[in-house]
Amino acid sequence: MLVQQGEEMARQGDRAGAAAKFQTALDLSPPSDTPVYVWIEGSEFLMGSTLEQVRQVVQQCQWDGNSDRDCESWYGGEEPIHPVKVEGYWMQRTEVTNEQYKRCVDAGACTPPASMFWDKLRSAKLPVTFVDWGQATTYAAWVGGRLPTEAEWEMACRSSDGRIYPWGDEPPASELLNYGYEVGGTTDVGSYPSGAHGLYDMAGNVWEWTADWYADDYYRQLADANGDAAAVNPTGLETGDNRTLRGGSWYDSDDVVRCAVRVWYPRYGDVGIGFRVVSPGF
Repeated sequence: MLVQQGEEMARQGDRAGAAAKFQTALDLSPPSDTPVYVWIEGSEFLMGSTLEQVRQVVQQCQWDGNSDRDCESWYGGEEPIHPVKVEGYWMQRTEVTNEQYKRCVDAGACTPPASMFWDKLRSAKLPVTFVDWGQATTYAAWVGGRLPTEAEWEMACRSSDGRIYPWGDEPPASELLNYGYEVGGTTDVGSYPSGAHGLYDMAGNVWEWTADWYADDYYRQLADANGDAAAVNPTGLETGDNRTLRGGSWYDSDDVVRCAVRVWYPRYGDVGIGFRVVSPGF
């Protein structure tokens, strides 16, 4: 109830009241599948990957039998690495669940996902999937928030220490995340250890919608525009054809679940795509 009260306050524009409710809920140390919000302190960090890091993942991609063109297309958008500064914000520590999304549908504010099982009791704690970008945006607004920008998402995933994965730099393993077809589908949110900032499932389980339009050369545009200075609260391009996904999913491999990976996707839903919500600070 505290989280829902905070979301209602946020929806009404009472950011200070929402923050107090979010913090009180978090201080109760609820179970990992409880969709509380955590505060991400504003900070400067290095976003993206170096040219050498991109070359390494492209080479591994090629060794795995993929074409040169595909590999360069998949990972080229991570470069160059560039400084970014974001202001503080609240982020839901889990992906939005079917149970949460059902509240919005029942209230008449959201349309149902294109899934047969989203409203079944056994699916309540699974991340909601088969929601397109518009549905995700509508839900986020209904709880007084929005989708995270790419910069906010990556800062939350890797923190200011530049870690490769949410948990650090060590390679993925089955006890750390749901990935690589090891489970064969989504798992209840919070089933794996938390990563940076106490967030769950920032790698694997489902891809997550962000607010930004996708462009392969977006990072180059930011770097050229800002030089050595940090881009402050970048919000992506004004227009585009596809939105950006982050985090990888239950069917993706090691290199795809890195914090720096960014891929484009049309705005419709999929079995491996969900989202989480950001509630701005005050």
